[in-house]
Amino acid sequence: MLAGSRRWRSILECGPPTALNTLLPSVCRLALVLLLAASASAQQARKLARQIEDAREEAQPAWFQQLAAIGDEEALNLLIEIAEDIKGVSRRTFPAFRAFLHFRDRNELETVALEFLRQTALSSTSYPSMAAVNTLAQWGPAANQALTEVVHEASLANSRARAITPLLPVIRENPDAANLDLLLEVFRSPLSGPPEKFAQTLTAFPSELLVPRLQEWFQEEVPPALLDGAMRALTSTPGEEAGTFLVELLEHENPALVLRALHGLRQRGDGSHEAQLVSLMRSKDPVLRYFALVENGRLHSGDPKWEKKLLKMASSKDRIDRQAAAACAGLLPQALGWSMLKDLLVDEHRTVRSQALVSTGLLRRRDSIPFLIERVAEEGAEDNPVMRDRVIEVLAGLTGQTFGLAIHTWQVWWENEGGSFEIPSAEELLRKTEEREKRRSQNLTAGSFYGLPVVSRRAVFVLDVSGSMKTAAANDRYGGGSKATRLDVAKEQMKQALEAFPRDGLFNMVFFHTSVKSWQEGLVRMNKNTRAKSLKFLERQRVAGATALYDALEAAFRNEGVDTIYLMSDGIPGGGTINNPQQIRKRVQEWNAVAHATIHCVSVGGEIQLLRWLAEDSGGRFQVVKPRAAGK
Repeated sequence: MLAGSRRWRSILECGPPTALNTLLPSVCRLALVLLLAASASAQQARKLARQIEDAREEAQPAWFQQLAAIGDEEALNLLIEIAEDIKGVSRRTFPAFRAFLHFRDRNELETVALEFLRQTALSSTSYPSMAAVNTLAQWGPAANQALTEVVHEASLANSRARAITPLLPVIRENPDAANLDLLLEVFRSPLSGPPEKFAQTLTAFPSELLVPRLQEWFQEEVPPALLDGAMRALTSTPGEEAGTFLVELLEHENPALVLRALHGLRQRGDGSHEAQLVSLMRSKDPVLRYFALVENGRLHSGDPKWEKKLLKMASSKDRIDRQAAAACAGLLPQALGWSMLKDLLVDEHRTVRSQALVSTGLLRRRDSIPFLIERVAEEGAEDNPVMRDRVIEVLAGLTGQTFGLAIHTWQVWWENEGGSFEIPSAEELLRKTEEREKRRSQNLTAGSFYGLPVVSRRAVFVLDVSGSMKTAAANDRYGGGSKATRLDVAKEQMKQALEAFPRDGLFNMVFFHTSVKSWQEGLVRMNKNTRAKSLKFLERQRVAGATALYDALEAAFRNEGVDTIYLMSDGIPGGGTINNPQQIRKRVQEWNAVAHATIHCVSVGGEIQLLRWLAEDSGGRFQVVKPRAAGK
C-alpha cells in the first residue's frame, strides 16, 4: 500500500490534474482521492503526535481527542506509542487513555485498542493501569472479557476494585458462590462504587449462600465503608437464617457492627433478641447502651410492667437511663409521657434536657407551650445559651411564633391567645420557617467564627490543617493580605473566637490532617492563662497531609459535655479511618444521639456535601466560603 501511494504521487507530479483525468479511469481517480486523503490524515496524525510529544506534561487533553478522532490505524498506533511512553504519575495519563474510546465499534481497530488496554490494566504500573481500567469501564459490553481478566488476574488491588464496577450487573445475574467470594474480596468503596451498590449486589444472592459466607467474612477485618452495605443486604434478606445471624451479631466485639445489627433487627420488626438486649443495656459503651434501652422500649411498648420500669428509669441516677426514658416518652400514653417529660426537661444534665425537648416537640401538646416559655427564662438564667436557643426552636416549631428571646412577649402572647390556641399544621409552620431563620441572629455575641455566632459555653473548635490549606485565600470572603493562605485566615478566625470566648466557659481545639492533634484531652475552662496558651498552640499549627475528618470528629466527641462543635474544612475526607461521607454521617448521628451537640460547619473553597449534612442533622448552621467574584 505504501509503494502504491508513492506510485500515485509520482503520476500526479508528472502533469496537471486535467491531463491525469484524461489518462485514468474513474475508479482509479477515486482510489487516488482516497489515497491522498489517507496521506493527509496520516500527516495530521503525525503532526498531532509530535505536538503532544514536544509539549510533554503541558499537552492539552483536547489534542489526544483530536488525534484519536482521525480514527484510522495510523492514529491508533501513534496513540498507543504515546500511552506506552507514559510512566508513573503524569498529567497526560488519563487524557491519553480516554482518547481510546474513539475506537469503539471500529472492528479490527477496536480489537487492537482493547488488547492494549487489557495488557496495560494488568501491568504493575499503577497510574497507567488505573487509567486503562477506567477506559475499559466506560467501553461497554465489548470490554467485559478484558475487565473479567483484570478482576481475576491484576496484581494491583485498586485496578481490580475499579474493574469490577461494570461487571456488577453480570454478577447479579449469576449469583453463585464464586461470584460472591469475588465480590467480597475485590469490592472497595469508593473505587468500586458506593456502599449502596455493594448492598444491592449482595441482595441478589440467595440467603442460604449469603448468610454463611457473611458469617465468615465478619470474622475478618471488614472495611468500614462496606460495613453498612453488608448490613443493609443482611437486613433485607428474607428468612429466619438472616434474622438469627443479626441476633448473633449483637454479641460481636465491634460496637459499630452491633449497632448496625440492632438497627437491622428494628427494620425487620424482629423481636427475638431480648436476651442480648439485656446484656447490651449493661454495656459500658454509652451509645450502645442508649440504643439498647430505646430498642427495649420499642419491643415492650404497651406493656404496663415496662411502663413502670420506664418511669423508674426516668428517675435513675444514671444519665443514659434518663436520656433513654426521654426518648421513649412517646411510646407511653400521652398524658403519662408528658408528665414524665416535665421532670426530664428540668434535669440536671444537658443531654437529658435536650432529648426531652426533642420528645416534647414530637408530642405536640398544647399544654407544653407555657412550660417551655418558662424554660426559656430558666435556661437563660443558668447561662446556657445553646439550650435556651433549643427551647426557643421547639417553641417556634409548636407555635409558629418568632419572638426569640423576648420572654415577656411570649408570656403576653400566651395570656392573650393561649385559651383558644391550636397547634398549627405542618404547612403553616413551614411558611414561618424563613422568618424564624432571620430572627435566629438575635442571639449573636461579640464572638464569631467565619461569621457564625459563638454563643456556646461548652465548645470544641475543629480545624482542617491538611495540605490544601496552604492555598491562597486573598480572594476569599474572609481573606487576608495578598499572600494569605487558607490556614492564615483560619488562624485569624480562630484567634477572634478565642479572644471573645466568655471567661469561665469550657472549650478545646482539635487540628487535623492525616493525624489528629487535640490541644487538651477534654474541655478546659477559659481564663487568662488558658487563653494565652491556646493562642500559642494555635499559632504553631502548620499544614501537612490528608483530611482525616472522621478521626477529628471522633476526637471532638470525646470531649465530655461538649454542646457545640465548630468544624472548618476545605476538602472531602481522605486518609482517615473512615472516608466515605455517608459512613461518617451515620457514625456522627449515632454519637450525637447521646451527645446532643450542635455542629456548625464552615466549608472553605466551595460546598462540601458532608459538612452540610452534619450541620443539618444536628440543627447547626452551614457556611460556604467562596472566592469573591471578579471586581468585588
